[in-house]
Amino acid sequence: MQQYNAIAAADDPYVVPLLSLRAKQFTKGETDTKIWASVREVDRETFSKFCPNYFTVQTQAEMVANTMGPMRLYGTPQNYGNQFHARLAVAIRLLNNPNLHAEYPIWKPGANVPDLAIR
Repeated sequence: MQQYNAIAAADDPYVVPLLSLRAKQFTKGETDTKIWASVREVDRETFSKFCPNYFTVQTQAEMVANTMGPMRLYGTPQNYGNQFHARLAVAIRLLNNPNLHAEYPIWKPGANVPDLAIR
């Protein structure tokens, strides 16, 4: 995470930090420690070739985050995250882009489920 944060904090408009996770697909490095994640720098042009909608989704995520207010308003970090993802799902659906599908959050029973669904 330190390497990812360092790349993200550099604020280079031509570089995208990429965190790759491969659960249950462990590889060993120079020691016996199992490595399950890697961090790479990828230039924007290359990244766009593999994920052409990344910057659209990232912009929507930043816009939603800017409307959320402080985490303390949501009681718990989990609720903040749930609210963020629910609002982002609405923003993605409003784009009417057939190539983008909002994720489906799984709410635990009794959770404060927001009524943000577009019908």
